[in-house]
Amino acid sequence: MRLEIDIPIISSSAPGPTQITDSTQGDEQDNREKPVPAVQITAARLLMACALIGGFTCVAAPLITVALKQRSLFPLVTISVFAKYHPAVYIFRVGLVSCGVLSWQAGILLRRRTQFWGLGLAMGVGMAGLSVVSPAENNPLHLVFAGSFFGSAAAFETGMAYEASRACQVRRLLPLFRKDVNPRHQLRWFAAGAVFAWCCILLVVIEFVGAFGKHKESNTAVIEITGVFHL
Repeated sequence: MRLEIDIPIISSSAPGPTQITDSTQGDEQDNREKPVPAVQITAARLLMACALIGGFTCVAAPLITVALKQRSLFPLVTISVFAKYHPAVYIFRVGLVSCGVLSWQAGILLRRRTQFWGLGLAMGVGMAGLSVVSPAENNPLHLVFAGSFFGSAAAFETGMAYEASRACQVRRLLPLFRKDVNPRHQLRWFAAGAVFAWCCILLVVIEFVGAFGKHKESNTAVIEITGVFHL
């Protein structure tokens, strides 16, 4: 009688080796079946990286020149003039050429989503060109690259404001913005940014023609620095 009671208690509370093996195999199979989250590269992330790298480059290069006492901070000059000295020129060129490549990639990703994707390519060419060709080497060509960058950047913001205005009306036809993004908010931001960028370009032109008196590079530097950190 006693044996009949003890046997079922032992067999039910202590699982055999076959049950332990099956549980381990099941855990391993569950671990293998978990998908690894993929990193999605979008045009927005590329442009954000471009802005961060460009901002760091435009701050680091002049500060290195001033720290090494190769040039004083005042009177102000354009960022390219600060960055013509060694070793700041290497940081300036590597940083902005990298920004140019990122801008190119962002433009290519946008080619099926907006008609203004080519402006991303133009911005990339402008950034890379103005960093490689310094004012001391060829100032007219440097100004062409700088003008193409600032002009295409202002035009890009204008184009994004236009796309946002269309998205407010016909959302389903415009895959440019995510579903969780309010196109009206984007319209305000891009429109304000475009107006500011075009005003900076207009101020530079007016300053060059002497509307504010004799042309001073310090005036151009203030407008350039303001425009760069806006973009």
